[in-house]
Amino acid sequence: SVTAMNELVKAGEDPKMAGNVVSRSAHQAQAEGLKGKELSERVRKAVQERKSEHMQMKKKMQEQAKEMKKQGQKPSNLPGKK
Repeated sequence: SVTAMNELVKAGEDPKMAGNVVSRSAHQAQAEGLKGKELSERVRKAVQERKSEHMQMKKKMQEQAKEMKKQGQKPSNLPGKK
């Protein structure tokens, strides 16, 4: 699960959120009676889904920033911008 969490963090996810995704998916899989490789696979799928969601959000924010810049507005007020 540490590897799965690191994978999300490297993709740009907040470490706390990455931990939550991994923990939540592992607990849910355990509650369903999954163990070993099945549990690992469930966590891996959750990580892949979250990475995909994160990349889509990032792309959308970049497009919004680009559009705002085009219109002469400052994109600094978009979520996630520093």
